[in-house]
Amino acid sequence: MAFGDVERSAAAPASNAKGIGGDSSTIWLADYITDNIYELSTTDFSTDRSVSSPTNKPTGIGGDSSTIWHCEINQKRIYELSTTDLSVDRFASSPSTNPQGVGGDSSTIWHCDWSSKLIYELSTTDFSVDRSDNGPANSVLGIGGNSSTIWHCDDGTDLIYELSTTDFSVDRSASSPDLAPEGVGGDSSTIWHSDINSDLIYELGAASVVAPTVTTQAVDNIDTTTATGHGNITDTGGENCTKRGVCWNTDGNPTVADSISEETGSFGTGAFSRAMTGLTPGQHYYVKAYAYNSSGYGYGSQVEFATIAEKTSSDTGSGIDSKTSLLTTMTKTSSDAGAGSEDAPVPTATLAGSESGQGLGAISSQLAAITAVETGTSIELEALLKDLFASEAGRGADSFAAKIETPTRGGGMKLWT
Repeated sequence: MAFGDVERSAAAPASNAKGIGGDSSTIWLADYITDNIYELSTTDFSTDRSVSSPTNKPTGIGGDSSTIWHCEINQKRIYELSTTDLSVDRFASSPSTNPQGVGGDSSTIWHCDWSSKLIYELSTTDFSVDRSDNGPANSVLGIGGNSSTIWHCDDGTDLIYELSTTDFSVDRSASSPDLAPEGVGGDSSTIWHSDINSDLIYELGAASVVAPTVTTQAVDNIDTTTATGHGNITDTGGENCTKRGVCWNTDGNPTVADSISEETGSFGTGAFSRAMTGLTPGQHYYVKAYAYNSSGYGYGSQVEFATIAEKTSSDTGSGIDSKTSLLTTMTKTSSDAGAGSEDAPVPTATLAGSESGQGLGAISSQLAAITAVETGTSIELEALLKDLFASEAGRGADSFAAKIETPTRGGGMKLWT
């Protein structure tokens, strides 16, 4: 359940529940009309006990199971009350002219003033001001929490806030469930809230935002330079995600510092897919799905795949591989007796004409050049050339191969044109 969501609610014991506080095991409540202080059951919000406030117009109350802090606007005082009988243990003047909220725990007092719009931390020793700063809005009414947490509410914005204990800035906020939020309190794991419009008591979700939970699915639509990655946000972590995508690398354990395919927006739970582009043919890749919220990135498990090796022209029946020389080293064999010295230079050539669509005329020219290199040599070309040009069906290669006559011993190469 997200921060500020209503976990449960019930009617307040009176008609103007302005102040509320406590901890996970205790609820203190102050009512502005009846001038009463209440202890409520954490089970069903029923009244366990109640007494009159030390003065009329009680506004704020808070503390924990061992401590009660209380404030009122009639005499503008801060009180510590006994948890035994709710009587006054001690009091001092509030630093403000319109004290509305008070809370905290046995070691901390948070206080707020409606007139000055200030948030205070007070000394638990004498209620003097340790520090103060502006509230987040213009109608600061309720405050509570403990030494590590501040809950605050404002009936101008109708928002519930978590404030930083360092500088009172806003860590997060959510809408109040009603239109006149007056009281808030609790501890780091619990939020008690009161509203004088509906006269309801609420328990609200206090869960902190954590990184989202994500799973990674198998990659598909794999080609030479593209593929499709898949993920699923199974838990947003307490708030909608603002980014989701897939990341990949060739070393393993990819993060968003590596290659990514990402989209931005407001994303709840659910599956998503992202196109992966700019890949290398025949390369092995490692992939993770991910999502991001204010707490950080959540990653799925790693999956692997390999792109398809780059297709060559011979793979598709279009002819000889354009990445390879069409004619490689041609070597005289030992059976070519009388053909000349065995250590004579070995002629080589590349039939570039067939690679650029120049036709067999260029091939013939290349071969003529080769035969001119060493008159009288016997080079066995028939099998080689027929293999090379067999895939050139429809482009004159078959008829060209047919014109090759097997050279006779010592007679040189014969090529009919």
